Amino acid sequence: MKYYRCPSHDVRENLALEEKLFRSTKGDMLLLWQNEPCIVIGKHQVAELEVLPEILRDGSLPVVRRITGGGAVYHDMGNLNFSFLTDDVSRTYVDFLNPVIQALGKFQVHAVYNERNDLLVEGKKISGNAQLVSGNRMLHHGTLLFDTDLERLGRVLQPHPEKLARNQVSSVTARVGNLKDMIPDKQVTLEQIAQAIVDVVQEV
Repeated sequence: MKYYRCPSHDVRENLALEEKLFRSTKGDMLLLWQNEPCIVIGKHQVAELEVLPEILRDGSLPVVRRITGGGAVYHDMGNLNFSFLTDDVSRTYVDFLNPVIQALGKFQVHAVYNERNDLLVEGKKISGNAQLVSGNRMLHHGTLLFDTDLERLGRVLQPHPEKLARNQVSSVTARVGNLKDMIPDKQVTLEQIAQAIVDVVQEV
């Protein structure tokens, strides 16, 4: 599998590159990328129902829409994004999440996936995922919270109260956690996690 580490930290450049590679290349590829603080919403979401209204008014954080479904996410440099591109459209979420689980296992972190296609550690969500199939191409991408500013994450992602009540879910910050707090060896870095994912994928 080809591997590319995106040098940009601009969410607009990274999402544009991901889509360009998805639509114009063939074969299997893994992209790893990080963004400066921003909010990314799913293709079907209404920004006003997901994001703190002040941010939409004053533009203090970029708010961009991706080409896959799923929920709103906050990115910063403590968050690692991974994208798998493939011609095998029969692959499932499990096929893409297992390499990430194996990589985390190298650091004595036991991650599991749930029916929402999230990765959990100790009951906390550390990764959300989404997919898109177009023709004979599949895109799977996800986030991996390593040392994200969870206080800011909870402040800027503000689902409408009616949505919270309808779905009977707790606040964002109550559901998520950082890998940095879960890894026994506190010296492990985000770059080491990224390299472990690359190593597992290239072993296959």
